[in-house]
Amino acid sequence: MSEDLINKKSIYCSFSGIYRKKLYETNDRIFLNLEDIDGTYGYCSDQAAEEIRSRLCPYEKSKIHFIDNGNYHYSSKFRMEMIREEFDLIVFDNHTDMQPSGLGPVLSCGSWILDSLKDKNIHLNKVYLIGPSAEDYDKIDVDIGLKDKIVFISRELSLQPENSFLDMQYADKLGILPAFISIDKDILSEEELKTNWNQGIMSSEIMCKWLTFIKENVNICGIDICGEPDICEAEVEIKKSAEINYKLEKLFKER
Repeated sequence: MSEDLINKKSIYCSFSGIYRKKLYETNDRIFLNLEDIDGTYGYCSDQAAEEIRSRLCPYEKSKIHFIDNGNYHYSSKFRMEMIREEFDLIVFDNHTDMQPSGLGPVLSCGSWILDSLKDKNIHLNKVYLIGPSAEDYDKIDVDIGLKDKIVFISRELSLQPENSFLDMQYADKLGILPAFISIDKDILSEEELKTNWNQGIMSSEIMCKWLTFIKENVNICGIDICGEPDICEAEVEIKKSAEINYKLEKLFKER
């Protein structure tokens, strides 16, 4: 398969086995099996990190990646390591993902944004964090220099995409640099789907409004999407999650 053809496809990175191929039958998708790598559940060992980086490398220029459930959100960091220019990160998440790892220096799904901000090899300019509660954001304990790089849109304000996006665009200079978008579907309410983490209150309609504003005004250099249900969840929930994935794929691939 040619490199140009690969770059146009969505990459489905399976850590847990959640991506049932019968739900995703199309030539526009590539399935990347990562299920055999040890040391990936919630925390990522150094050996696992090197193996994941190696397997992601052939798909470096593929814009849209699906990365399983929220326990593997840390793999966003590996994709950002591949971006060779300064960029902003736009995150949709019910959690801050900026808590120190419970295993010291080991990368985790709850620490990956903080670790990315500290990593001098990542050309990360600013983080636009959309969706967590103000209470959770206030618990972030980072140096003032790092916190200055974060633009926070609370759970309540995130339900007003028109006003919040304009503030981000004009007051916080969103759109000057390319942006990497990372979406955890746990930002959505349980009426939309059930993920394996506690969830927010956003609807998929509001999330798509946000993404449309971003798509129309920002040069997007990469997208990843996590927040799948637990693999043992009811089939109806797995199908609901797949439907949201289809919707996001369509939104980003439409010109």
